[in-house]
Amino acid sequence: MRFVALILSLLLVWPAAADAASNLRAEIVVDSNEVTLGDIFTDAGEVADIIIFEAPEPGRHQIYWADDVYRIANAHGIDWWPDSSHDKIVIERASQVVTQSEIEAHLIEALQDSGAGDRLDIVLSGRNVEFHLPAGDVAPLEVRDLDFNPRNARFNAVLAAWDADGVLRSTRITGHAYAIVEIPVLTRRARPGHIIGYDELDWIEMRADRLERDAVMEPEEVVGMSPRRAINANTPILMGDLQHPTLVTKNGAVTMVYRTPLMTLTALGRALEDGVEGAFVRVLNPQSNTVVQGVVTGKDEVVMPSPYPTASN
Repeated sequence: MRFVALILSLLLVWPAAADAASNLRAEIVVDSNEVTLGDIFTDAGEVADIIIFEAPEPGRHQIYWADDVYRIANAHGIDWWPDSSHDKIVIERASQVVTQSEIEAHLIEALQDSGAGDRLDIVLSGRNVEFHLPAGDVAPLEVRDLDFNPRNARFNAVLAAWDADGVLRSTRITGHAYAIVEIPVLTRRARPGHIIGYDELDWIEMRADRLERDAVMEPEEVVGMSPRRAINANTPILMGDLQHPTLVTKNGAVTMVYRTPLMTLTALGRALEDGVEGAFVRVLNPQSNTVVQGVVTGKDEVVMPSPYPTASN
């Protein structure tokens, strides 16, 4: 029935009641479970310790009509009355705040211990999430009843702490815990035809749920490859953005290599089609005016099997 409070204030609409209400506190702030006459009146005297209300929960406030307060005050001999029966007072409960960043730190530690992952990004449900505890000494904050679903990264848990009166204060927290991964990215824009090297790579951190399924995760997946289309720097690289580089281009000059156990022969030829490393391509031998096939092994290099296979123009 009570709510957790933070700011302690008085809401009065008594502009001409300074004399009549001179003994009413300007701010009604309590830091215990009860509200006494001394919490409300500055000169309650011998009746100051008499309990008249149950205090709100830490960080919350409770509104009381002024005529109710008047009847209580009058019953205990306090000479005070409100200016209007419509006036009201606000009693608020002092608290110490567990901030959102502190909550997230506790949750990350608990989720890590439960096997959710070593590096996590916590997104809490709701805005400006806080947990209010009573002012004074409380036991360390605990995470209880933690439940995490790795398929949708959703979790729910209870944050709890014992206060000095032996009361367990708790609140339920829900949200998502996303795994953080490191991925290789380019340090500068790369265009088709360029062959990507190790020295062009850097690492960035990203939430795993924001990555495409075919995102490059290891340097070995991108080094030595060539972009199908331009790839920007510091952005995830997709496998679909990459292709094996064209080492032999159609109508370009190539070195034909023929190896035997005893010797290696080379000759110039003209490629009749594009080729990537490991691909078979047709090459025109200008000396014999014949077309032979070989395997692309390097930039503008084709190794011929033995004996040369021939193909028609």
